[in-house]
Amino acid sequence: MNPKSFSITVLSLILIIVVAFPLLKKKNYFNNSQTTFSHNSLSSPDVITESTAIEHNENIDLKTLKAKIDKSVIENAEWPSEILLDNKKYFIKYGFNDDLTGHIKKLLQRFQSDYASVVVMDNKSGAILTAVDFSGVDNKFGKALTFSSTHPSASLFKIVTSAELLKQNVVTKDSLFTFSGKSHTLFKRQLKEGFSHFSKIQDLSEAFAASNNIIFAKAAIKYLSSVNISSAAKDFGFNDSMFKEVTLQPSQFFQPEDPYQMAEIATGYNVQTTMSPVHAVLLPSIVVNGGMIKYPKIIREIRDENDKVVWTNVTFEKKILGDVANSELKEMMNKTIFEGTARHSFRKFKRNLREELELGGKTGSITGGLPFGKRDWFVAFAKPKNELADKGISVSVMIINQKKWKVKSTYLAKEIIEYFFKNINLQNIANSKKLASIKNG
Repeated sequence: MNPKSFSITVLSLILIIVVAFPLLKKKNYFNNSQTTFSHNSLSSPDVITESTAIEHNENIDLKTLKAKIDKSVIENAEWPSEILLDNKKYFIKYGFNDDLTGHIKKLLQRFQSDYASVVVMDNKSGAILTAVDFSGVDNKFGKALTFSSTHPSASLFKIVTSAELLKQNVVTKDSLFTFSGKSHTLFKRQLKEGFSHFSKIQDLSEAFAASNNIIFAKAAIKYLSSVNISSAAKDFGFNDSMFKEVTLQPSQFFQPEDPYQMAEIATGYNVQTTMSPVHAVLLPSIVVNGGMIKYPKIIREIRDENDKVVWTNVTFEKKILGDVANSELKEMMNKTIFEGTARHSFRKFKRNLREELELGGKTGSITGGLPFGKRDWFVAFAKPKNELADKGISVSVMIINQKKWKVKSTYLAKEIIEYFFKNINLQNIANSKKLASIKNG
């Protein structure tokens, strides 16, 4: 496919309202501005649980609303600031932060990657603060890449696998595993149990930080069932469109049917498990929110011509991971930042911010997807260390390289996190410092 036709192709896909992406039903061998709001986490909108989900909705037809927003994005590549429903004008309030988006656009334009996508989400409210992609091929910004689920998830899926392993209470972050050969490959011979003088040892936390395929494959085959891993994928948002206000292709997950498929899926070593960048940003946010999934949202509210709120986009949340398992997963993601695959980019992270922020992340890389190329993924969370402060942000960066590498996803994420906490979230950092000084005093 001609890269220049990609945006048209994917934008057409957005029109499709996906009813379901059924899992493979085969024998289971395992038996079992527009108008914007400035960012302020201290005054976030309503948050609801699964059992108390009630929307403020005064006769707003969500199906028609979604269709009109989709049409505007496809035809104009813009989020509409107002729409007509039943001959009445309504005004849409988004959660985008123009300052942050402007800075990210400058970064993307500076490095001119073949394709790149960046999403930033407020962890407390689920509001999407920025969602933008860039094509160095066409030198244009867009939205198609960010909202398409045509991208292999690669090692980002190790977050899901880790969560399920820890949730089943069969391993801890300190559990030891052996492996032979290169850790980034996945040959069947490497999955055999046994120890030799060629074997190396890593605990689960080290394997996560280094993105060790062999250890995650062996752990999944030994401790997880096909049902386990499928349930975990569902909990983390796969095969779910997630948004009420826009059409999003669900990220795709297919249930494994034999041990080697389990190895491929659990490690992300396949091109069948796909996700969108706007879904990817959800993964670190679950961990920083204590194992609670908060579905992302683009629209904050809708007002009528009299400035009356007629629809509020409440945050849907659900607990999917226990506190102990989540705490260990958070530590594993922190190790990735400072000792693992992201360490080179974060080595020069601002010292004052390093002292004030809690950080965690996961890298991923794989060749494939649409548009075709080598994907360089990085997802991360960053929040003030003091629990009384806000939950900070999560960041998703995906870069597709077709010819040559120009910038690492980890570097872009580092720059975005530094900018956010130096220029946008200053007040909450100040509050965190003040609270910490009170505790220490």
